[in-house]
Amino acid sequence: MGSTGTAGARAVRGPAGGGTVPPRAAGGPQAGGAAQDGQDGQDGRARGGAAVQDRTAQDGAAQDRTAQDRTAQDRTAQDRTAQEAERRVAEQVGTAVRARRRSLGLTLEAVGRRTGLSKSFLSQVESGRTNPTLGTLTRLSLALGATPAALFGGPAPSAAGDGAADAAPPVTTLRPARPKANWPAGTGRTYPLTAPGAHRFEVVLCDGTPRHHERAVRHAGAEFCHVLAGAVRVEVGSQSRLLHAGESLHYDGGVPHRIAAQTGTTRFLLVI
Repeated sequence: MGSTGTAGARAVRGPAGGGTVPPRAAGGPQAGGAAQDGQDGQDGRARGGAAVQDRTAQDGAAQDRTAQDRTAQDRTAQDRTAQEAERRVAEQVGTAVRARRRSLGLTLEAVGRRTGLSKSFLSQVESGRTNPTLGTLTRLSLALGATPAALFGGPAPSAAGDGAADAAPPVTTLRPARPKANWPAGTGRTYPLTAPGAHRFEVVLCDGTPRHHERAVRHAGAEFCHVLAGAVRVEVGSQSRLLHAGESLHYDGGVPHRIAAQTGTTRFLLVI
């Protein structure tokens, strides 16, 4: 009888009493292990790539948080600086108001009657616990016979007569002529022309660029500029005008304004 399955795999009989062992599949255990190793490598690389992405995302989030924290710290520092500046201004105004009121022999009640402001509010102003608005400062300056600039810490007019805030200045006030001088660009000097006790208005002679107007400023009331010699550029809000000798400009002092002399021999008057 002929043999069968000569071309196929031959079953191998196991030990006595045992069954047959099936033939090995093509590729065997070695091939299966290699495939598994390749799959494990791919899984490992995928996990590694995911881990790198996670770390990158975490690093980006940390950088964003750091930038946000730094921005918040900057804003906090700016707020503290602004609050400190406001506090100093409030204390400066309060000190000037209290000194002026006492020099006139006025009580808080008397100032309240003149301004329409309550005694408690005036007390807060004098103690620097509140920063008065420009309108309030104007009312106080009129009641105390001072200019708003004086209440901001500038030279205050001296009390006159028997303590009346509206006492008239001296009948005559002589001021000698000032020598003319050439001033470099951006510099200059001012000379008050009105009496020391004047509070209804002030007249100032300016040679060159006045320091108190070299940057944009604003104050209560109106302002009048008349050019005596040379030329000045007057910036009022968004408008800019070039004035020559003999020309004048009248404008609202409450609008930010700046004055710059255009020549070294520029001379002009400011009426405030």
